[in-house]
Amino acid sequence: MAFLLEDIAVLATLLGQSEVAFELLGAADSLREAIGAPRAPALVAELAEHVAPAEEALGAQQVAAARQLGSTLSIQEAIESGLRFTRRHGSEK
Repeated sequence: MAFLLEDIAVLATLLGQSEVAFELLGAADSLREAIGAPRAPALVAELAEHVAPAEEALGAQQVAAARQLGSTLSIQEAIESGLRFTRRHGSEK
């Protein structure tokens, strides 16, 4: 599930939805911590590369706030957030 949240976060970044991206990453962070499954170093680097433009656009303070908000979501809320995003943007080309 954490991988899916991370993938949707990358998609959100590509579509210019930076705050959504970092909220989903925060939710994935929280889930990974809860299940004891940290990101592999290669995945950390890959995600950092994908979200770097969004991080620059938002700034460190907004990124931290969005990640914090995401980390407070229950797994059900995180799934619903990801589904809402994909439904809303699924038909965009």
